[in-house]
Amino acid sequence: KPGSASFTAYSVRLGCMMKEMHLGMFAALKRETTGHMLAMCLKTMTTLIFNTPYFKLTIGKDLLEFFCSPVFMGLLVHKDRSVRANSIGALATSFATPKKIPGMDEYLAGSGEEMLARL
Repeated sequence: KPGSASFTAYSVRLGCMMKEMHLGMFAALKRETTGHMLAMCLKTMTTLIFNTPYFKLTIGKDLLEFFCSPVFMGLLVHKDRSVRANSIGALATSFATPKKIPGMDEYLAGSGEEMLARL
């Protein structure tokens, strides 16, 4: 019967899809070497970050860990200017989310401070 599906089940499915999209983006950014593709992945990730309700999902911790990873540090100093710019854009978007990502304060006090010092 149309319209009889549980909204909660839909929300859970949507949350699982959002988590899988994040994990897919992390994997793509770890494996990709082409500057153009990295820039496109980072643009997609920026849109994903802006539209994800991190306060309702546990994926925020994974995002912050990705920002602290050697992979992301490499993107910040990549030879391609568009990769560097989109990396900073993704990071900036995480600060501009409507509700703060859980763990952001600890990130800024720890690894985030080290990362900003490298820039």
